Amino acid sequence: MFKVVKDYIGKYLKYAIIGPVAIGLEVLLEVYMPYKTAEIINVSYGNGDKRYIVAIGLYVLILTIVSLIFGALSGWASSVAAVGLGKNVRTALFEKVNKFSFANTDKFSTSSLITRLTVDVNNVQNSFMMILRAFVRSPLMLIAATIMAFKINKHVAVVYLISIPALAIGLTAVSVCAFPKFQKMLKKYDTMNRDIQENLIGIRAVKAYVREDYETNKFFKTSEEVKNAQVGAEKIIALNGPIMQFIVGVTIGSVLYFGGEQIVLGNMGPGDLFTLVTYGMQILMSIMMLSMILVMVVISKASVTRINEVLDEEIDIVEKTDNKTKELKVQNGDIEFKNVYFKYNEIINLELESEKDDKPKKKKLSALDKFQQAADDFKKAISNLTSQKNKSVEAENYTLSNINFKIKSGETVGIIGATGSGKTSLINLIPRLYDANKGKVLVGGVDVKDYSLKNLRDAVAIVLQKNELFSGTISENLRWGKEDATHQEIVDACKIADANDFIMSFPNGYETELGQGGVNVSGGQKQRLTIARALLKDPKILILDDSMSAVDTKTDKNIRKGLKSFRPDITKIIIAQRISSISDADKIIVMNNGLIDQIGTHDELLKTNDIYKEIFNSQKNGGKQ
Repeated sequence: MFKVVKDYIGKYLKYAIIGPVAIGLEVLLEVYMPYKTAEIINVSYGNGDKRYIVAIGLYVLILTIVSLIFGALSGWASSVAAVGLGKNVRTALFEKVNKFSFANTDKFSTSSLITRLTVDVNNVQNSFMMILRAFVRSPLMLIAATIMAFKINKHVAVVYLISIPALAIGLTAVSVCAFPKFQKMLKKYDTMNRDIQENLIGIRAVKAYVREDYETNKFFKTSEEVKNAQVGAEKIIALNGPIMQFIVGVTIGSVLYFGGEQIVLGNMGPGDLFTLVTYGMQILMSIMMLSMILVMVVISKASVTRINEVLDEEIDIVEKTDNKTKELKVQNGDIEFKNVYFKYNEIINLELESEKDDKPKKKKLSALDKFQQAADDFKKAISNLTSQKNKSVEAENYTLSNINFKIKSGETVGIIGATGSGKTSLINLIPRLYDANKGKVLVGGVDVKDYSLKNLRDAVAIVLQKNELFSGTISENLRWGKEDATHQEIVDACKIADANDFIMSFPNGYETELGQGGVNVSGGQKQRLTIARALLKDPKILILDDSMSAVDTKTDKNIRKGLKSFRPDITKIIIAQRISSISDADKIIVMNNGLIDQIGTHDELLKTNDIYKEIFNSQKNGGKQ
């Protein structure tokens, strides 16, 4: 918690100081007032001096008003500081997530990141506000009230020296036991948010397959698990009440008993006994507040851990920060892969791991089992040594293996291959969405790692397999490609992408509002809009990753015709399942199991490449073999 506050309190530090200072002054006044009230009671039972009683009463009233002012000031300042901290932490999380590479994003589920940005940040925010208000108030009141109690009568006040440790130990034990329960509860929240997200995103599929009842039952089970986890944590926290009430009851009873004896002996007055009881309540309430702080810290500790997992995540794609790198621009669309190998990191799915409540127990192995295991390990070691000499076996370990090719600026290159052959993985290396494990990827004759990410990605426009549109108008979505694009530039790009006609069929044309994710346009229309958005970027390299799969062959042909006339100096890479989409490319790369099977023109590949001929024949015959 301290590290998060130190790093992200920022300009709200002054409010974080004002709050505790004001609380401290309020506490001193609250502790002092019962002492003066005791005088009123003692005088009433003594000589009954009304003028003195009224004067002391007015004095106490003034102290109460001043204390109220300090209390309001501390509440306002603490709230501002806590809300400001929450805003800064949430912003830092969002900025960090936006800097993640694809590999970093793979480690966290979307639902888990949403929980961390909402529930976890709110827990930290509420805990910080509680700490600002109570962390000063409780210890100060505990110390001050104890001192005042001993000042009145040390023989009675000694009761508090017994009750304070007993209550503190009991409440601390409860809080410590509750910590793992709250950790489990937050992880269950991740799972529930995942189910909600999947259901809302895939609502059309849910309805198409009439799976509403299944999804409802699945969500019921998930929400039931959240409830059970929360109840399990709250059951432990609920012990705070009985423990506190028992100790408070015993303490106050003891104070009344011993205080009554002191009054009978003439060692103190009735007002002093009233004040001792008041101080006793202040002392015990201070300990209760400290236990509440401890509970909030316990909850926030789990949340802080989850927040720090994101903030401390090491971004695997790091760009150089020297001035040369910042100034280096992509000069042309030349692309070269030199002995490139790439594999995805082994991902530990944090969300799925959280659902495993217990570690699996290790099975005790017999001597025969151990011998068999050793033999298996030896076979595996021999196999690994052999695989180093075999490129095809090496391809099983890498998504891409030994990739070598050159593309000249202005060329149109097609990439084709079976699902899982590595087509998308290959083009993801060009704008550094992932980094190659071995070898080099060069753009414009320069290693992609020597460019700043901004300069590199500004020069590469990529339309991914999953087309993303955002809430807003069509023109606002298209201006993601170029913020200051004129209306005519937008229209020209849409004409090349064969999108202008369907856009103009809408009543509001380019000012038509798109729903979240573009739900009010078809898959083919969405693809054309994302292609137009990429064209507006005016890149050196244009990559279309199976971006015309949802359009008909006529539209496909129109788009290819438009792309051919669009900036002939731009390198165009088209990943496609249909051979007709890439048949007129300058060259075609055939991928197979992470390897380049062959590179050539359409006519060359038809004569010499079995994979290409098989795809061509299957499509020519309508999928019939």
